[in-house]
Amino acid sequence: MRSVFFFGMIVALTIAMLTLLQPFFYPLFWAAVIAVMFHPAYTKILKRTKLEAVSMTIALLLVLLVIILPLAIVATLLVKESFE
Repeated sequence: MRSVFFFGMIVALTIAMLTLLQPFFYPLFWAAVIAVMFHPAYTKILKRTKLEAVSMTIALLLVLLVIILPLAIVATLLVKESFE
C-alpha cells in the first residue's frame, strides 16, 4: 500500500512539474537548436584565439549578427508597413 501511494505521489509531482515547466519548453528547444548550430563556429574560433572568454564573446556577436539582427530588421519593417 505504501509503494502504491509513493509511486502515485511521484506521478502526481511529475505531472505538476511538467505543467509548471511547459511554458519554457519552446524557448529551451530553440536555445538548444541555436547552441548546436553555432557550436562548430565556436570551436573554430576557440582554436584560433585560444582564449575562452574572447571566443565566447565573438561567438555571441556572431549569433547576434546572424539571428537577432535580421529579426530586428524584419520586425522594424513589419511595424513600418502596419502604420502605412
